[in-house]
Amino acid sequence: MLSFGFSKKDDAVFIPHIDIMRALHRTLRRMSIPLDYSKGFNPHMLINLSQPLPLGVASADEWATIQTDFGDPNAFVTLFNANCPPGLACNECHYTTQKPNIAGNVTASEYFIRCQEALSIASEIADIGSRPLFISTRTKTGDVDKDVSSLVYTAIASEDGISLRLAFGNINLRIDKLSEKLNELFGLEIALSDIVRTKQMIFDGKGFISVSDFLKGVQ
Repeated sequence: MLSFGFSKKDDAVFIPHIDIMRALHRTLRRMSIPLDYSKGFNPHMLINLSQPLPLGVASADEWATIQTDFGDPNAFVTLFNANCPPGLACNECHYTTQKPNIAGNVTASEYFIRCQEALSIASEIADIGSRPLFISTRTKTGDVDKDVSSLVYTAIASEDGISLRLAFGNINLRIDKLSEKLNELFGLEIALSDIVRTKQMIFDGKGFISVSDFLKGVQ
């Protein structure tokens, strides 16, 4: 099977997750490579995507896994980019004999927020994970304020903006909710269009590694 990383930018950031899936289906069919489908009355392509981002957030590191006998990762990248719609582009591809379960293994995401005011509040940004940080979370019984400071792993401000590593996956700190909180706390004007996910991360027992490095260790 093949796992491939792709970027989502420009107008593609406004495509819902289910329609990204449809766009990938169409792209893969146009590539004319062998693909595995489920059995039964209504077979569907066997493809798994990493967990979705909030609508409007760009990403340089989305991942999908397909079951296929096509075994040339470099040729896959070329074919994908020749057939995908604008806003999507394949960055890399890895062949594995086992299903890597990327969505189930990812535990953090790294983001960059363009923000001209970030450097002037660098110390406050660096401190957001070390003091209570309450964000309203919707539950079945209503909205609840929850301290999410433990889900902020790193926060660094520079002259270009804010770099963050946040919990993502089964335990998830939504970047749109955090950006709204930063606006509230520091009088910023961060919009979703200012945010890009730069990397998805997996904890390997010793530290965080990229999905790309994780796949290199999957047989």
